[in-house]
Amino acid sequence: IGSFDVSWNPKEKNLLASTTIFNPQIILWDYGKKPSSSKLGSHEQMINRISWNHFQPNILASCSQDRTLKLWDIKNAICKDSKSIDNNKISPKPIMKIDSKEKLRDCQFSPKVEWYLLASCINGEIMLFDTRKTTEKVRTFDHFDDVLTVDWHPSQSNVFCSGGMDRNLYIWNICLVASTLPSNVVRVFKHSSFIRLYIVFSNIILL
Repeated sequence: IGSFDVSWNPKEKNLLASTTIFNPQIILWDYGKKPSSSKLGSHEQMINRISWNHFQPNILASCSQDRTLKLWDIKNAICKDSKSIDNNKISPKPIMKIDSKEKLRDCQFSPKVEWYLLASCINGEIMLFDTRKTTEKVRTFDHFDDVLTVDWHPSQSNVFCSGGMDRNLYIWNICLVASTLPSNVVRVFKHSSFIRLYIVFSNIILL
């Protein structure tokens, strides 16, 4: 089974999640137990990103080419021998499902605010959700092309960055009123090629 994304659980040191490519599923791995693997959930198309909730380590978010953003509770995972996971037709249901008009590239839970969840789309839109309230997006932010990656600032709860096919890396302040460029952009970096891999913030203070 090929893997497209992997993520360690923020609290359980032996627990990690991975995605499968051709049969888009989320698999949990606990190398402290036997059997070590269990099926958490699935999508209809490739899963591009998974993200753990930093405050509720039993909650995992996933986004996919099938235009859905899903939240899963690992308590609902189905324990199976790893060799039989591909053939298992049964899949746990998500605790929340958000439909999008566009294919989703990335999703990230905030490390500072428990209920903030970002998701980025191929049409250049970044959506901010409050998972306490509703599946409706709270705010949107826009690139000029496909947004491939987003990441929250590690210490400033209102700041995140994004990068994509428009060759721009934006640093956003979600507390500012406007949702379009340039009013709520703190800083812009220009790249010679599109930003494809993870953006990882260092622990800096933005002035």
